[in-house]
Amino acid sequence: MGVVLFTIIHASISYNDKKLIDINKLSFFERDKIGIVGKNGSGKTSLLKIISGDLVFENSQIDRQNTEFIFLKQSGNNALIQENYQEFDELLSKLQVFKVEFEHMSGGEKQKYLLSKILSSYGKVLLLDEPTTYLDIETKKWLIEYLKRIDTTMLIVSHDRELLDGVCNKIWEIEHEQVNEYHGNFNSFLNQKESEKRKHVTEYEKYISEKDRLLESLKIKQNLASKMSNVTEKKKIDL
Repeated sequence: MGVVLFTIIHASISYNDKKLIDINKLSFFERDKIGIVGKNGSGKTSLLKIISGDLVFENSQIDRQNTEFIFLKQSGNNALIQENYQEFDELLSKLQVFKVEFEHMSGGEKQKYLLSKILSSYGKVLLLDEPTTYLDIETKKWLIEYLKRIDTTMLIVSHDRELLDGVCNKIWEIEHEQVNEYHGNFNSFLNQKESEKRKHVTEYEKYISEKDRLLESLKIKQNLASKMSNVTEKKKIDL
C-alpha cells in the first residue's frame, strides 16, 4: 500500500449552504494515481483545494506529512510553482510552446505552458484539475503516456475517460455527499459500479419477494383466524 502522504478526518464541504461532501476519513498513499469523478458541482475541485491547503477547516484533522503539493488549477493561477528550468525548457520545446507573454497565448498554449511548469516542478504530489482541457489529440496522448510513465503520486479531476483509463490506479467517486474509493482504472470502476447495481437489484428483488411471502402468509393466517372465529360463533349460536 505504501507510505501515507495525506489523511483527513472529519470534514464537511459546503457551497452556498448546500453540503457537497461529508468526509469521515480519507487517505492516499505514495504512488497512488487517483482519478476524482462525480457530477458537476459535486465538490471535486473543492476536494483538491482541501488537499492543497487552499481551503481550511478549523474542526477537521489534516495530516499532510510535510508533503509538497503542486496544483494545476483551472484558473491558471500557478505563478508560485518552482520549476526545474532545464526540464521546463525541454518540455516547452517538446510541446512546441514558444516563450511569449502568457496573456498572448492561446488556450492550448497556456495549458501546455502550465503543464510544462507543473511537470518540471520539485513537488512530490501533483494535483491536476482537468489537465487535458484545450489540448489537441497528439498532446493529450503524450500527456497520458507521460503521466503513466512517471513514478509520481497524483490526483486528477477529469471528465476524460481516456486519461482516467490510461493513468489511474484508483478512482474516488463523489456521490451522495460521500467519497467512495475503487481500485483500478476508470473502466474497472464502471464494472464495479455495474456489479454493485446488480447486487442492489438482486437484494431488492429478494426483499420484495420475502415481503410478498410474509404478506401472503399473514393473509392466510388472518383468513384461517377469521374462519375459526366464524366456527366458534356458529357453535355458540347452535348451543
